[in-house]
Amino acid sequence: RCHTIPGTRFCVDYFGKIAHKVRGGNGYWILTHFHADHYKGLTKTFNLGTVVCSPVTAQLVITQLKVPASKILIIPLDKPTVLDGVTLTLVDANHCPGAVMVIAQLPRQPPVIHTGDCRLTTAMQDNQVLRAMRPLRPTLVLDTTYCNPQYTFPSQDETLQYTLNAVKAELHNPRVLFVFGTYTIGKERIFLEVAHKYNRKVYVSKDKMQILQCCGLTPEYSRLLTTDHLEANMHAVALFKVNHDSLSAILQDNRGRYNTVVGIRPTGWALQSKRGKAQGSGRRSQKGQIIIHEVPYSEHSSFTELREFVSWLDPGELIPSVLPNPEGDRGGQEQPRNYQAAAASLVQLLTGALPPAPAKPGQKKPPGCKPITAFLPKPAPNTVPLEHTAGGPCR
Repeated sequence: RCHTIPGTRFCVDYFGKIAHKVRGGNGYWILTHFHADHYKGLTKTFNLGTVVCSPVTAQLVITQLKVPASKILIIPLDKPTVLDGVTLTLVDANHCPGAVMVIAQLPRQPPVIHTGDCRLTTAMQDNQVLRAMRPLRPTLVLDTTYCNPQYTFPSQDETLQYTLNAVKAELHNPRVLFVFGTYTIGKERIFLEVAHKYNRKVYVSKDKMQILQCCGLTPEYSRLLTTDHLEANMHAVALFKVNHDSLSAILQDNRGRYNTVVGIRPTGWALQSKRGKAQGSGRRSQKGQIIIHEVPYSEHSSFTELREFVSWLDPGELIPSVLPNPEGDRGGQEQPRNYQAAAASLVQLLTGALPPAPAKPGQKKPPGCKPITAFLPKPAPNTVPLEHTAGGPCR
């Protein structure tokens, strides 16, 4: 059910070989964002219907996957659009560029909110469409990647400030190279904000530049990018390359130019690391001329943020989209043997009372997770929904 809009025939982030058996041909297939585990199965030969997505995701699907534009329906953010009798509204998911949450309003049924992948914040509670859903007790399909009490990492702003301070501490050295981990798309905010703050250029590969050109960056940020590595001492590389061995190889290849490499590794899994010394919103380790900062910057919601959003929204039904895999606590594509039991355990974590965490010697017990302040819903703006029929344009 996590790959559907319950109560409809829409598929969400599901383009696999058996997807046509779930939905059938000539329908609508929603893509929440351009990450491979969500568009898996979507190719230039896709012929099962129309792909529905945001403007940024559409550009990425067209340029990177070569899906014909005729197979794509672009829905602008916060613009209600009627498809197959269902009013769909896409809102920013605070994940990677172009990522959206889907709000579906169904005739004579509770609405559905499908978060895709998201980083929930209290600011999202000001979204007029989301606020209008609260009294209706919607069904919530929720990104539960970090649905475990151990994942209570800092806000994105806190981790960004840690990174700014870490970079500033090394700027005195004219021969330092900063290396930022990133995904094919995702984690760009870290290196763009650092480059903007210190007025530096960032080197990206030609492939990464093509991706970023689809994202609609403003001129004040796009001017910071270069594909000439000699123009910048800030480089964006694949996240898995931010490790001691890879950074040592980079330093060796640039021995005459740099004498120190500072790696920034932004990931929510950083909290599991035992290396280095924790310093507020990050962890620093050094070996020779290689410095690595592991920063718990995540584009998924922390456990606390999940609990707070569920408490605020008070959904009529909660459907986890990521379950614990059989080999550990991390969410994954493998489904546990007892799907229903695993889903029920996550729902209990998100809605039930939590046992108090054991206190360390001399430390007070932390307070439990309390509901956040509720907002009074305001009427949604008078917006005439766009109407779309299969094979025809929006109007």
